[in-house]
Amino acid sequence: MALGEKIKAFGGTPIGFVVYLAIIVLLAGYFVGELGIPVGALLMLLVSFGLPIYFGWKTSLRKLLIVAVAVLLFAPLVTGVVVTQMAVVPSPVSWSGDNVLQNGSVDPYMGAASGQTYHFQVQVWPSHLGPNLTLKAVYLWVTNCAYDTSNTQGTCYLTPHDPFTNLSQKLSPAQQNSTVSPFMVYFNSSSLPKGQILYFMFLTAVASVGSESQWIYGLSAHYGGWSCTVPGGPPAGYSGCSYTQGPITGGWGSAYFYLLPDFYLSMALLVGVLVAVMLVYTYLKGRERMRLAKAKASAGGESETAPVAELRCPHCHAVVDKGETSCWKCKKSLSSPPEKAPLPSGGTTGSGKEDSSQPLSPITSPGEGAAKPETPPASEPAGQE
Repeated sequence: MALGEKIKAFGGTPIGFVVYLAIIVLLAGYFVGELGIPVGALLMLLVSFGLPIYFGWKTSLRKLLIVAVAVLLFAPLVTGVVVTQMAVVPSPVSWSGDNVLQNGSVDPYMGAASGQTYHFQVQVWPSHLGPNLTLKAVYLWVTNCAYDTSNTQGTCYLTPHDPFTNLSQKLSPAQQNSTVSPFMVYFNSSSLPKGQILYFMFLTAVASVGSESQWIYGLSAHYGGWSCTVPGGPPAGYSGCSYTQGPITGGWGSAYFYLLPDFYLSMALLVGVLVAVMLVYTYLKGRERMRLAKAKASAGGESETAPVAELRCPHCHAVVDKGETSCWKCKKSLSSPPEKAPLPSGGTTGSGKEDSSQPLSPITSPGEGAAKPETPPASEPAGQE
């Protein structure tokens, strides 16, 4: 048997069904966690539907629905492991696009569940400012929503949404001077929400000389611009700000369970699409089988609405196809009469009479090896020797 046939045959056994179901769940969860949406979701749908078809489960809607339920219940657990393992790896330092802010980071990246102080630091380079501009302050934003700002607090989809943390530090006149050497700015916080994955970003208020504005999104008419950090080095064509991941205010387990609800929500949406595809596929395959049955009935000269008679072997009563000459099970000819069990010795029934239903043995000629019947000797006349 070919390898492909062995794989399919194993999928038809109870143990094979469980093994292949586990493989489908692992692949579905891994693809979504590693590749995200939409690529990971597309591969997850292909695996969850394509492999059952290959294994021969396509004829059983019950098995297909079991696959969908298993993916919904267990694939998010796999996705959570994949994403959490990526999340606990420290992010690269952050920079601003104009290089005014460099080497922004947090220490520790992953801290204890409680009582931990997190140290944020960033290097400021006033010399990278444009002419006639001055630095006013450095800000630190920390949030559990990577797109949250001081103006959009409360719009995060996470529940609960922890308060947006906004720390600021005014710069001294010497630091504001664009000719001084780079210097470090430090922020310490021990009041961050526990058991979460947070994101941070540094900003500087950049304004024309004489402006005393304090808030990034509320600068006066003398506002000249602002700098904000993004993960990694200065990106080409920089045109906006983004958060750097960190810190994780807890251990690996707290990060895992913090992310898990979102994975169940995402997987529920994907499984909904999967079930819809399964139902449509099952409906179309059912229609196809009906058309083939009608075409076969018409080709045999039978009415499309007439039931197809079931043919059985006269010897072993196995169901056989129309037009077959020998039985697939007992290998006997379908045209020969069934064999009857021999009667008890004497050829009589229990009533002492011969069974007239037994077929007569074929008559054979003497030349064909049959014994001639013996003629009883004639009786001699009485009194003669």
